[in-house]
Amino acid sequence: MNGSSPPPPPPNPRARNSKSSPSSKPTRAVRRRRPGRALTPWPQLILLCSLYIVIGLVLSMPEPPPWVWLVTAIAIPLMALGLTPSFDFANKSLKRKHRVGVLSYLGGLLLVVALSVAVNYIGSDQNLDQIGFSSALIGLGLLTLLSVVLTAATAIATAQVGSRLMGSAQYWRSVTMVVVTSLVGLCVGGLAGLFIITPV
Repeated sequence: MNGSSPPPPPPNPRARNSKSSPSSKPTRAVRRRRPGRALTPWPQLILLCSLYIVIGLVLSMPEPPPWVWLVTAIAIPLMALGLTPSFDFANKSLKRKHRVGVLSYLGGLLLVVALSVAVNYIGSDQNLDQIGFSSALIGLGLLTLLSVVLTAATAIATAQVGSRLMGSAQYWRSVTMVVVTSLVGLCVGGLAGLFIITPV
């Protein structure tokens, strides 16, 4: 009534809190991206199949005894089991790891024996007096070296395929794919070798 302005209203505590606190944006739920499934390693599978095709040709061309094929067929799953990365070894004992690794050595040994016996039949119908002892010894050494190189290349390819498959498949499925690929290559090589040596 005396002409003075009315006193200002008391500050709202909610407004004070809203000014003092920084402006917060609505939080969004962060979605984690699922890791993409690794694709099937077709180049490595084709390489492994090609190596076993060569092994099948080596086993079928000189016509070795039938038990050589049986030894090779036993060596394939042993190498697949031993060279494919197995279970989480951090939670397993070292004995389990060593037992799995022994299978790869046993499979490689059987494959070397089978290939060495097979390559020894190459040129077995030739006369030793005609080719000479030194030439026959050098040829035998080269053929044995070929069997060792084939086994080493097959072991490396098996290990690579197994490790790549473990990124997209379980252990037993990876082992099955390695074994099936190897047996298919071995059969194709064996049939091709029989077709070559069979007279028309």
